[in-house]
Amino acid sequence: MIRKVMDAIYQSVGGLDVHQETVVACRRRLIGNGQAELEIETFKTTSAELRELAKWLSQWQVTHVAMESTGIYWVPVWNVLEGQFKLVLANAQHLKKVPGRKDDQSDAEWIAQCQQCGLLRSSFVPPSEVRQWRHLTRQRVKLTDQRTGVINRLHSVLEQGNIKLSNVASDIMGVSGRAMIKALSQGENDPTKLAALSQGRLQADFEQLVEALDGQLNENQRWLLKRLLGQVETLEKEIAIYSERIKEQMRPYQKQLERLDTIGGVGWLSAENLLAEIGPDMSPFPSDDQLVSWGA
Repeated sequence: MIRKVMDAIYQSVGGLDVHQETVVACRRRLIGNGQAELEIETFKTTSAELRELAKWLSQWQVTHVAMESTGIYWVPVWNVLEGQFKLVLANAQHLKKVPGRKDDQSDAEWIAQCQQCGLLRSSFVPPSEVRQWRHLTRQRVKLTDQRTGVINRLHSVLEQGNIKLSNVASDIMGVSGRAMIKALSQGENDPTKLAALSQGRLQADFEQLVEALDGQLNENQRWLLKRLLGQVETLEKEIAIYSERIKEQMRPYQKQLERLDTIGGVGWLSAENLLAEIGPDMSPFPSDDQLVSWGA
């Protein structure tokens, strides 16, 4: 198929329309006289088929390949093609705003044409190492959110039993709070005995603590407390395992983490999360405004 060429920058390019099960690919190359030749093929998204896609693109000495950043389906395609071509991940909204599209053009052909003319601005895609960190830190965030949800449920069960522990303890998951909740789950209902389990600053508010622990829990509520406390502990163990792996993989970047940790309001975990999102190389962000714009 022959097409007229706008102001082209690259000799031979590829455009990919990526779906869950298929990739519609267009390879496009200049043939002179203001014209370009193109072919369109459909490949499955299995690893073997994606390798065939790479070979098919290479047959035309394709140098640049562009695709849309829709969902997560682009990720395995990117992983297979990375290192073989200059890859561009185009924002779908930006692509729609590029003027001149014809209605009879396929998405893959339009992406290839825009890429050949240098009209696409690539989204930031960090190196493979950083993308691997993201998997770990983002899952740790999810686990932390789950822990928060379970703790909120613990609060609810205690409140329904008229146990006002959160009124006198800023963190019911502290050493004292856990000891009291464990005792409550095991059937202890004497507020004085429960208050005696307090340590540290809570001991100074002993009378208030006794009053707060004077409630009435039924059998199911005690059973729930036991299960919920167990869930919190399980999640904390998982979070610790993830944190250890993240620590090991980011060990070569301790200086960068220490610098991030000096920012007001940024603790060590947040520093690890930031490093996993933007990576240690700041060259993709020539200015602080561009970094802020990317994160917005």
